[in-house]
Amino acid sequence: MRDATNIIDTPLASVITSISLDHTAILGDTYEKIAFEKCGIIKPNGITVAYGDQKDGVIEVIKKTVSERNNKLYIADENADVIKSDLYGSEFVIDEISLKIPFIGKHQVKNALTAFCTIKALCECGMDISQKAIKEGFETVFFPARLEILQKNPVVMLDGSHNPDGVKALANALKENMPDKRKIGIVGMLADKDVRTALSEIVPLFEEIITVSPHNPRAMSAEELAEIISQYDIPVSAEDDYETAYKKALSKADRNDAVIIFGSLYLSGDMRKIIKNL
Repeated sequence: MRDATNIIDTPLASVITSISLDHTAILGDTYEKIAFEKCGIIKPNGITVAYGDQKDGVIEVIKKTVSERNNKLYIADENADVIKSDLYGSEFVIDEISLKIPFIGKHQVKNALTAFCTIKALCECGMDISQKAIKEGFETVFFPARLEILQKNPVVMLDGSHNPDGVKALANALKENMPDKRKIGIVGMLADKDVRTALSEIVPLFEEIITVSPHNPRAMSAEELAEIISQYDIPVSAEDDYETAYKKALSKADRNDAVIIFGSLYLSGDMRKIIKNL
């Protein structure tokens, strides 16, 4: 794999996060093939940290590469005691340290555990990272367009999920954190993604959906996307303009409802600017 990470001879740590089926035309059409490509960041005589809850076969690929390149492997498979989780963040305990992150969803806690495992690995190698610095780092981390709450009453959530695994994580977060809210969706996706599988995970959660077309040459048209969603027998309409779509969604949402925008990072970036400027 050729990318910017490979200009580094041996990094402090090579971190492999959750492997999902994405960019399959470039990286491969199975989890194992994609894992093999991602292992391109692993350099000789280093440290590798891997997200623990991987699909079958992924950890085996990572272990093989780690062995071939003489790395020490840390797998972030510890369980955290989740104390609190709501729309505005999660609090959990790991190694008797209480940590808070401004993200929702079980997958975000697992991501945090991967980061924590990396910190532990670096400390074992001699780095001095205080518990105070760890707590502050977790509490102040910022990740736009990942289950990002942009407004309350009604809730407006922006998420860049664009493949089946990402959309499933979003769907699970909605079920766990706002099961009783009416949800209006704004969706835009690229045509080269597994659109039908991704939508099957989440469309049934919505009362109504408005489709748009991401500003990208690979985008699926709003009309084609609406046609696919219409098979779920819920109200769906296509809009050409992002701001029009957003205002339309808000007009259909009461104070206690939610507007959920997802499907593409290209959509998320542009939509975020519009919402922030209104």
